[in-house]
Amino acid sequence: MEIKLNTQAKEQRILNYYNEAMEKIAKYAEDGFDLTEHVFPKDIYSEVRNHINNHMSAFKIKFAWISIGDMNSVAVGEGRLMRFKILN
Repeated sequence: MEIKLNTQAKEQRILNYYNEAMEKIAKYAEDGFDLTEHVFPKDIYSEVRNHINNHMSAFKIKFAWISIGDMNSVAVGEGRLMRFKILN
C-alpha cells in the first residue's frame, strides 16, 4: 500500500487556523482588546504564525507575539499556545 502526504490538506489546515485567528483578532480588536491567545497544532504553528505576520505587515499593523514566561509559545496538548498583541 502506498502512503502519500496530502499537501493540499495540510495547506487547507494552515489556512483554516489562519482565518480563525484573524477573525478572533478582528473581533477582539473591535471590542477594545489588544491581546488574543491562540492554540495552533504543533506541526503547523510556524506556518500559521507566518501567514498572520504577512497579513499584519501588508496592512502596516504594528504587532508582537508576546512571550509566555520566557518562551515564545507553550505546549498545550497537541498544540502550541501563543499570545498575539496589536500595538497600534
